[in-house]
Amino acid sequence: RLLKLTLTGVLCLSLIITPQMVWAANVLLMTSLKEFETDLGNATLKVEGIDSNMRLAVTPKGELTVSQFRAKQITLRFKPTTEVTPTPPAAKIPLPARINIPLPFHLLSGQIDQLTIIQGTSTSEITQIQFDLDADNQALQFRIAQALSPWGKVSTHFQMQNAAPFALNGWMDMQQPQTELPYHLRTELHGDLTRLEIAANHHYQPKARPFAIVPASGQTEDLLQISASIGLDETRNSHLLLHLQQLQAKHIHPQLAGK
Repeated sequence: RLLKLTLTGVLCLSLIITPQMVWAANVLLMTSLKEFETDLGNATLKVEGIDSNMRLAVTPKGELTVSQFRAKQITLRFKPTTEVTPTPPAAKIPLPARINIPLPFHLLSGQIDQLTIIQGTSTSEITQIQFDLDADNQALQFRIAQALSPWGKVSTHFQMQNAAPFALNGWMDMQQPQTELPYHLRTELHGDLTRLEIAANHHYQPKARPFAIVPASGQTEDLLQISASIGLDETRNSHLLLHLQQLQAKHIHPQLAGK
């Protein structure tokens, strides 16, 4: 659940908000837009408190550069199934051929004070999000330098091709040192906008005080392997697999060490 909730927050921000941010920046060239709201089908997205001091510029090459962007609040609310209009299987809307980006887009520094994700009765908040992105009709590149979530400090970097099915690859890093079970998770991301594959190798340190889980730099005897497949289409079929390699009995109880 920890990994799934974190990925939901990060993917919502990067895969859904990114195209909307590009659209908003183009609109802001001609308006003093302070907020906007859009319907994503199975969710609604609302951006509030947009800072008007965005420092927009168009380069001689015809590329749109935004020196800084700030929004106080972004709310992503997933609709209950009763609010989502059922679509017959034969009428499922395919992914668009590409995301239309009128001008190559570069956001040098972005900040979101708070991202709220509402799923039924569950509400999650991610704060102090610092990010940047580059986008054109060929590819999108997205980086989160920092985001504070209930599950730890998150950072990520991925590239996505701007053509269906939008192949992507990158990584996500999550750290939570201030807890009874400290951990540092780093996962590799591969897939597209229909399915995302996640893989990670981590070294668990039973002798550490406190016990800790950290990224593995090589094959070790205490190895925790994580793999997951997350469906991003309308079925959202997912699975998570944890493999604890070469568990030593002495870590369960000292008397099991065989000495």
